[in-house]
Amino acid sequence: MFSGIELLWGNNQAPPYILIVDDDEAVCEVLATYLRPYKRTFILNLVFTILATLSQLLGPKFIQIGIDRYLISFTSAEMAMTGILLVSVIYFVNLVVGWALSIVQVKSAIAIGQGAMNDL
Repeated sequence: MFSGIELLWGNNQAPPYILIVDDDEAVCEVLATYLRPYKRTFILNLVFTILATLSQLLGPKFIQIGIDRYLISFTSAEMAMTGILLVSVIYFVNLVVGWALSIVQVKSAIAIGQGAMNDL
């Protein structure tokens, strides 16, 4: 009946401190109770995760724009050089912003996890 617990205890009874739940939704609800005090931080973590992912996805787009607009079809070398410099600066700023967002996201995830573990 208890599969893994049978191996440990040799009978069909679980110790009183082990919660046996067959329903995945019920398990998620129990685990969510530990996250309720960190709801605001959890939502901010999701926002930072989405923004960091967006920042990572924008990098190749900036490279495409630099190549398509300033290396393939340009009217003068001076204009191409200025355009590549501009796209490079935007790409670098995007890298720094993505790095900062990733740091904030990881630190908030650690805070949520450590807080939930300490509450146990």
